[in-house]
Amino acid sequence: MNQDNRNFGRDQIIINYPSGNVVIGNPVSLTVTVSEILPEAQHWQSRAEEEQILSYLADGVRMVGIVGAGGYGKSALAAQLVKTIRKQNLEQADPSVSVFDRVLIANFQTPVDFQTFGRWLGQKFGYEPAADWSDEQLATEGLNWLVKQRCLLVLDNLEALLQSKELWFPYGRFLGRWLGGAGQGTVLLTTQIRLELPTANWEWVPLRGLRLEQGVELLQAQGVEGETTDLKSFVEAAGRHPLLLQLAATWLKRQAKENDEPAEIYRLQQDDVTLLRRVTERHRDAEVSVGTVLDWSFEALEPEWLRALLWRLSFLRQGFGLEAAQAMVDEPVVDEPVELAELRRLARWSFLQEQRVGEERVWQFSFLPLIQRYLRSGAAEVEQEQLAHRRAIKYFEQNGEAEPKTLEQAEPTFERFHHHCELEDYAAADEAMDSCHNVLRRQGHYRVLLPIYEQLTQQWSVALGPDAETKQKLGWAWSRLGNLYTSLSQYHQAIEAHEQAQRYFQDAEFTKGNSAALMHLGNAYQSLGKYHEAIDYHSQSLEIRREIGDRNGEANSLGNLGNAYQLLGKY
Repeated sequence: MNQDNRNFGRDQIIINYPSGNVVIGNPVSLTVTVSEILPEAQHWQSRAEEEQILSYLADGVRMVGIVGAGGYGKSALAAQLVKTIRKQNLEQADPSVSVFDRVLIANFQTPVDFQTFGRWLGQKFGYEPAADWSDEQLATEGLNWLVKQRCLLVLDNLEALLQSKELWFPYGRFLGRWLGGAGQGTVLLTTQIRLELPTANWEWVPLRGLRLEQGVELLQAQGVEGETTDLKSFVEAAGRHPLLLQLAATWLKRQAKENDEPAEIYRLQQDDVTLLRRVTERHRDAEVSVGTVLDWSFEALEPEWLRALLWRLSFLRQGFGLEAAQAMVDEPVVDEPVELAELRRLARWSFLQEQRVGEERVWQFSFLPLIQRYLRSGAAEVEQEQLAHRRAIKYFEQNGEAEPKTLEQAEPTFERFHHHCELEDYAAADEAMDSCHNVLRRQGHYRVLLPIYEQLTQQWSVALGPDAETKQKLGWAWSRLGNLYTSLSQYHQAIEAHEQAQRYFQDAEFTKGNSAALMHLGNAYQSLGKYHEAIDYHSQSLEIRREIGDRNGEANSLGNLGNAYQLLGKY
């Protein structure tokens, strides 16, 4: 590992954890991949902030943050900035004076832990971080990789990482050290929560509502026409909020139907302005107003099965294509398969974001975080949430390998695991991981498996039933967690995990599991240099294995005892 850490010492600045509007201590659903897709606005209205940020980037400002409430277009602005920068690079005759040598995008709408992010960053620069690298090592190397080129690193939806202090801390330290260091490049982040950054080498750009003229242009781009004064009044009634304006315009067009199809052009009426003004004046909070207009638009969805489709799709963690959408509805809901045109229509109605991805330019769809929260809340009220998780499990089961051999092949298994946990079916989640745990552990993917087994053991322990068979399975899950900690040289955590495993094995009166837990405890204490404690645990394990006639286990215990005595010099 590169030890050149002149600019990134341990004494560099750490970003203070924000105190307001942050959920602390809730379980965090993580993914094992970093999304590199920024949602783009269907009708982009140039913003004054765009030129301001481009000037900051040209001046080499170390970090620029776009901050604003949900629905104001932070991600769309970041996507537009990336598009502009890439165009500038293509138009630059001399590559040596390009704006940025490299643009990297990490979208955290579904959060990933720092280990996943750090390894993704290394792969982008052509490195394969070692399996046992700590967060600190990954941060150090990541900073060294970033400054070797003039890189723009876009971190979108950063507020998703603020769900817990444990998740956020390594990111905060990484950004603090980036601000306190030297070298080329800029970090551009979008967030709903303004972070406390105690150095001068950064700029915050608050993203507010559209200008009146921009709001009018957005309405006209969506086919809403009328007197200029009425259009401006409608923009004002929406609080100049881009998403609210777009949703309201879509709803108005859908109310004016010709042959059951929404009107292409809608003539704005004064009553429309009055109606929207009543909503925004009653709620004041823009997100609540968005929710009200979403209610109108959602209730007007036809055919009705589109509602069930949106409810269920909102529980998918990553972007999805047509095949996944078709899998989320069942025959009692819809007679014919979902078609691409229907998904694209939902995008035109602002429920979905659409984008072509990959070399084959296939359509991929996703949700804005605010709309996803709205849909998930509605799904819970009408008991669609569990159906969504079950359909997702079936889809990933049918579209994944029965026995994954690589990390990439295991991604559908991780999604099944997530949805089983959401259903609180932890035995099924454990069974899903059985298909890939051993092969991934042999390949050294300890950091990938660790948060999975941390989540499984902690949540399953709370929901545990009284039967002995379940306690045995949970004991083995704790045992796997302990072995992962041991592989990462986190021996104290390994001891705690194996002690938990032993408790569940003892409660289930499962002698073989108890002897295995004692053996693992002996190995962990031996790794800590506590050889007398190790000998004690190995001796207990040996005694049990002799009692139950486990000859292979007896041999292992004898070998472990021999190793411990040798380390003590008792040859």
